[in-house]
Amino acid sequence: MIDNIGEAFGYVFKDSRWPSKIGIGALFLLLSFFLVGIPFLDRKSVV
Repeated sequence: MIDNIGEAFGYVFKDSRWPSKIGIGALFLLLSFFLVGIPFLDRKSVV
């Protein structure tokens, strides 16, 4: 269990490469929405 919740959220900014890691995470989030979510919303493409 985390005793210091501020340290848990601040840990990301202690890493010098955090912008690229956040960007890669955001890219995968968007790709998962487009590759998985949109075909389910579009009933014509669901087989």
